[in-house]
Amino acid sequence: MGLADVAALGLTDVQQIDQTLSLQAADYSLEHKLHMADALIYATARRRGAELYPSDLHLKGLKGVSYL
Repeated sequence: MGLADVAALGLTDVQQIDQTLSLQAADYSLEHKLHMADALIYATARRRGAELYPSDLHLKGLKGVSYL
């Protein structure tokens, strides 16, 4: 792990997976046919009002998702 990687860890924000987030993720999973991991990431981004820049295409076309 390089110094840039260690510095980036200090900028991370760990989110608790509570019941509300889990249920929202389950809804997204069913509605958009997402794997639960992708649905949790998407639900967390939506909760936080964050734009999501994934590296895979599973979330393509969803609100708040952009590709570079």
